[in-house]
Amino acid sequence: MKRRDFLKASAALTGTLMLPRHVRANTPTPLWLHLHAGGGWDPTLLCDPYPEVNNIAFSRQLTSTTVAGEQIAYAGLSGNDTSIPKDTGYGFGDFFETYKDQMLVLNGVNPQTAGHFSGARFAASGKLDAGYPSIFALAAALGGADKAMAYIVGANGSYSVTGGHVAETRLSNSQFLDDAINPNSLFHNTQTMYRDDEYALLNAAKAARLQRLMATEPNLERQKAMTQFSNARSGTPLLQSVTAALAEGPQVSRPGQNNNNRLALNLFDDGLRALIGYDMGLTVAATLNASVFDTHGSHDSLHPNGLQNLLMAVDWLMQEAQLRSLPMVVVITSEFGRTASYNVADGKDHWPNTSWMMLQTSDLNLFQGGRTIGSSTFDSATWKIHSNKIDPATLLPTNDDDENGIYLTPDLIHLSLRDMMGITPTDFATHLYRIDGAPLTGFLL
Repeated sequence: MKRRDFLKASAALTGTLMLPRHVRANTPTPLWLHLHAGGGWDPTLLCDPYPEVNNIAFSRQLTSTTVAGEQIAYAGLSGNDTSIPKDTGYGFGDFFETYKDQMLVLNGVNPQTAGHFSGARFAASGKLDAGYPSIFALAAALGGADKAMAYIVGANGSYSVTGGHVAETRLSNSQFLDDAINPNSLFHNTQTMYRDDEYALLNAAKAARLQRLMATEPNLERQKAMTQFSNARSGTPLLQSVTAALAEGPQVSRPGQNNNNRLALNLFDDGLRALIGYDMGLTVAATLNASVFDTHGSHDSLHPNGLQNLLMAVDWLMQEAQLRSLPMVVVITSEFGRTASYNVADGKDHWPNTSWMMLQTSDLNLFQGGRTIGSSTFDSATWKIHSNKIDPATLLPTNDDDENGIYLTPDLIHLSLRDMMGITPTDFATHLYRIDGAPLTGFLL
């Protein structure tokens, strides 16, 4: 068996052991991709549409299928809309109608904060207080902490604290990654410092020295560190394969870059590295950040373009994953939402009501798609939007006076995410990073 195939098989086995019992039998372990809408997006322009609180004209649309639970609604902003500045030509309906059956929308999420960092931390870790790692870092640690690129963090990565359980690979500049993978290269891989035979001798000498140090080191922590270093170094040929695969380019067709779609292309490039790393058995999870949504000014000029770019990036990554037959789950979060009213700068300010979205490739069955859980209410008297309670038994909206009703909060959502990602039975969930409560029945399947 080739080394790459062995590593991929090992990764698949490890991931299978992580999965909840009810989905292990016929569900592959996916790439866990976290995309954070940094700055606080406006769900009233997307998946919790309220035309009455926006100056941009649109209609409230429903996806064309009805399933158990609440139907998915979306803002009917079409492509090539002259009312949208910096329009990319990408219609929201194209996205929602394409992925409706693979999508779970969470509306009326109550983030319990209007702060950027606290909100991003709550969204990623399931804990409002400081100290908890990102759930995606925990998934990477369980799925292969010794992998060379187990946890990828994009160039503008959001909250990605690892707790020291896994090393992050930060894509601040793709050239840095290429240089680390090919340390013998010069001038962007156009020349080398040593001939191949000389470089092989140097590598052999370094490996022998490391083995001698490991054999004589009495300190257990240093032994562990050197073992991790040795494992990472042994993965260099696979990392070089990642570079070669990236050079081949994506399989999905994308438009050329312009000022209106640059964010989508950058997000896709980072996500492509995660997909290829996953395919090579090197990557388990990734966190990317679309940090363009803090629109305190010129909301209508900036926000729709940011949403179009985010949806385009997810669309291309979903297509790329399915063209490569790679299973992937995308979790889209934001730290909070935005006010219903405009401020004096034609912007919208922070507001503690938001929405999240989850998507899975068509080969997965980790959650029931085609539906919305949670809702919000617009109060025209106060011109404010409020999160509604849900009935924990039915997951349907209930009124605020219902003593049995609960608000859909990030920690509650994370209990189900932990169950889906296989974190629930581990020490991470039961001891180190406990979240009180139980997953909502029917939230996933």
